[in-house]
Amino acid sequence: MIKFFLFFLFLLLIGCNAINNLESKIKITNLKNDSKLITIIDVDGESLLHMKNQGFHSSLLNLLNILKEKKPKIIFIAYSFVDFDEKKSFFYEGLNSNFQTISTFILNNEQTIAGYNQSTKGFIGSKIKAIKKTNEEGYYHYSGIELPPLKIIKESKAICATYDYPNNLGEIDNIYAYHEFENCPLTITNELLYSDSLQIKFDDDQAQYALYSIKNDKPIRVIQHIGTETKYNFNYTPIQKKIYKKIKAKDLLEGNAKIEFSQIYIINSSQNKFKLLGGEEIYGSDLLGSKVFTFLDLASKISVF
Repeated sequence: MIKFFLFFLFLLLIGCNAINNLESKIKITNLKNDSKLITIIDVDGESLLHMKNQGFHSSLLNLLNILKEKKPKIIFIAYSFVDFDEKKSFFYEGLNSNFQTISTFILNNEQTIAGYNQSTKGFIGSKIKAIKKTNEEGYYHYSGIELPPLKIIKESKAICATYDYPNNLGEIDNIYAYHEFENCPLTITNELLYSDSLQIKFDDDQAQYALYSIKNDKPIRVIQHIGTETKYNFNYTPIQKKIYKKIKAKDLLEGNAKIEFSQIYIINSSQNKFKLLGGEEIYGSDLLGSKVFTFLDLASKISVF
């Protein structure tokens, strides 16, 4: 009788997990396929000149206000506000007013340290997204860190960094996990998943990304390790290219373009291009969007049982 009862509980547990996994799979698949997932606000050369002529920081606040009115889940600014200027205090006040944004900090290989002190260190792991590592023996190649003012760190939804490791041909062929800070695409993806009590983290012990269920901001169960393979003797997560809609910042600011709701707005402040595997070049904002899509696609392929 006891064995039967235990077996029944076992089947019930499997059934509950299967139902939860199916619900997670459906939610993530719907996110991945949402035509309004990401819109890129492109600060191209013409837009940058226009914004500088009008006052760059004032223009950026105006741009943010336009986006905030659409009530997205995430506004990501691909820019690092590491240079504090008392004359720009109005900008620091308005940056996260009525909506918490995500912006970046800088990892460098020039041994440049800025804003990294006892006050800001206290936010590592919460506002400053980080990966807790058990093995601290160098997989990362940067030697410096530059953080924005404490006010920005405290009032932002998060700040994050992305440090890519090109292969010998200068191609960025995978989402690299081996440094102690969480990559921005993962930060963005997790902010999307948070409302569904889900999170993707890098499992150091298994050297793989995993989808977790979370409670009170803490992972409580590994749902499944996702879509990674072993290559070059380390975890390898190939990037899937995905190009999202772009709108010029100048057109938005001048009222010459209408913007529809998106779950994520990416303000792209760079025209730098990066090579994917095979040599194809894409803009940094497209690379970022592709990485977010890759994470969602991998997580959507979890098995139900």
